[in-house]
Amino acid sequence: TSSRVRLWWLACGAGAAAGAGLLVGSLLGDFNIRTPLSGLPETSAGVQVGLPIVRTVWYLAAVVTVGFLLAAAALLPSAKHLLATASARAARIAGASASMWAATSILLVILSFAETFASPFTGALHPRQLWGYLLGSEQGAAFMIAGIFAVLTAAIALSVNTPLGAWFSLGMAIAATLPPAF
Repeated sequence: TSSRVRLWWLACGAGAAAGAGLLVGSLLGDFNIRTPLSGLPETSAGVQVGLPIVRTVWYLAAVVTVGFLLAAAALLPSAKHLLATASARAARIAGASASMWAATSILLVILSFAETFASPFTGALHPRQLWGYLLGSEQGAAFMIAGIFAVLTAAIALSVNTPLGAWFSLGMAIAATLPPAF
């Protein structure tokens, strides 16, 4: 259990460091809400603040997922047909991270829609408009595809028990990072 406690403190420390980095970056970067130009619609302050935070969590979840799956598949020792305890634990952590990645994908789609069309967060919750954004814009489609792959990665990583399954889950995670790159 001491390794679990260390892992917990490491995760909390990483989260605190990320939060401190966001705070310092926003203060040093003269973070303020833009003044709207006359005649042009402006997104709400919640969208302007929430989008960078959600995007950062999205990227961090992707990195943690790929990293732990790489550890489970290639870096930690395992038998040929069964993951060792440490590898299985790494795959479960990756599965939890992929779940967070999938959840933030949903928020990222909504906030990106709100930013693109200068609407408040609640204005981006209309299913017909949101569906049109997902199918009609490259950015919306990329986040939707990445979210679907993140869900598949989470499902596979949480149930994997062989090295081949860990490699397959790693491939799914890497595939999930590609759509936003294009």
